[in-house]
Amino acid sequence: MICPKCQANNNDQAKFCKKCGSQLGTGSTSQARQTSIECPNCHSANLTQARFCRSCGFALTNHPVAQPRGNQPGSVMQGYPMDPARRDGGRLSGMIEIANPEHPHCATILLLDVSGSMTDNKKIGQLNEGLRVFKEEVLKDELASRRIDIAVVTFGNNVQLVHPFSSIQYFEPPVLEANGETKMGHAILEAIDIIEQRKKLYREQGVDHFRPWIFMITDGEPTDMKPGDELWATVVNRLHENEANNRLMFFAVGVEPANMNMLTQLMPSTRAPMKLRSGNFREMFQWLSNSQEKIAKADLQMGEMVKLDSPVGWADVPAR
Repeated sequence: MICPKCQANNNDQAKFCKKCGSQLGTGSTSQARQTSIECPNCHSANLTQARFCRSCGFALTNHPVAQPRGNQPGSVMQGYPMDPARRDGGRLSGMIEIANPEHPHCATILLLDVSGSMTDNKKIGQLNEGLRVFKEEVLKDELASRRIDIAVVTFGNNVQLVHPFSSIQYFEPPVLEANGETKMGHAILEAIDIIEQRKKLYREQGVDHFRPWIFMITDGEPTDMKPGDELWATVVNRLHENEANNRLMFFAVGVEPANMNMLTQLMPSTRAPMKLRSGNFREMFQWLSNSQEKIAKADLQMGEMVKLDSPVGWADVPAR
């Protein structure tokens, strides 16, 4: 199938152009022009049903912008793609329209250990720098930056959603501080629930999506569960069930002195945890950004088959 915008050749089943990301199946170039509207901000052509400009994210005025639940004043600004959830200190709420809804989205939760041991060897500082690197790397790819959605959940003494889902353009890397215990079990369950909420929002707004990711980084072992107890069984069962049914992909990176044996038991049989080599936080986030870009640039039907780069160079993969 020839893309009417950039003339690239795509698979007949493709919904989006592999080169420029334009939606396919709209017919000839002249037909596409007739069924498009111009963004008043950057003058790019968009599909008639678009609520946000695919180029700049501007809210298109010929479609009403959905008000967040609760109808709080001042929470929607004309011309600003309010993709991020309203920050209310808890679960996702107040969600409104998703920017770039013509594109399939790739939702990823960064599930980050901020327990007290992360202060050792300046690990928490390297983690904060890595978040900034991740954003910078993804933004270099125009198509991926329209498709990748990111959220950050931390676990220490408490489990906290410190950055609700947003497109990468509006991702504000938080400055994390380390303290307390390692409530890993509750954090994993919370991340699964948030993923389900995000997918529900995609369905409600007619947005296609790739299989979401949970990418966990920890330097210890859980203090709220141990192998054999009730919480452990619940976490393992939910992770493995969701993996087996292609509802999400779970990755775990252990930072010294993480308990790699426990992480291995948490993982699905098809994937092993990765052990970060000392000081390689930047390289880890570069690998993550490259992996996300590969997924986001694939045809939706082929997203599950994308081969990720080996972590060789920044991590070791223990034998199972």
